[in-house]
Amino acid sequence: MIDYLIHRLGGVLLGLLLAGFFVSESQADFAAGVEAYDGGDLATAEREWLLAAEAGDRESQVALGGLYATGEGVDGQNLEKSLYWYRQAAALCDPVAQLNLGDFYDRGLAVQRDAEQAYLWFGRAAAQGYRWPQEQMTRLAPALTAAQIARVQLAIESGTCS
Repeated sequence: MIDYLIHRLGGVLLGLLLAGFFVSESQADFAAGVEAYDGGDLATAEREWLLAAEAGDRESQVALGGLYATGEGVDGQNLEKSLYWYRQAAALCDPVAQLNLGDFYDRGLAVQRDAEQAYLWFGRAAAQGYRWPQEQMTRLAPALTAAQIARVQLAIESGTCS
């Protein structure tokens, strides 16, 4: 009987694990950051998101990028830090980070303005089903040569994010 219960309990725990009922530490840090942010404790939100972001949690990386882009709850706007965290999350295929990188390159925020790079990052986000970056690509296309567009399309198609 004991062996049966252990076997059944093991199956239940495995099922819960596979169903996603266990949360990783970085996901817990992200959730704690959201709770702190929603409660107006932005210093705690930043601290929790930083822990998770450094562990590779892309949602926390995007959240930090947003805090630093606006300067909300941190020591003023810091576009370089924002750019850093958006790049980290974009490398993990986060479409929100990708469209924000496109916007940074489009507007020249913390980087030299670069229509080709903007088109690339908007394209990566658009490839994941986001409409706004597709509209930005349409707007940017006349500023690019056919060769630039072809090069970017190849990079988007050969990427691993879509």
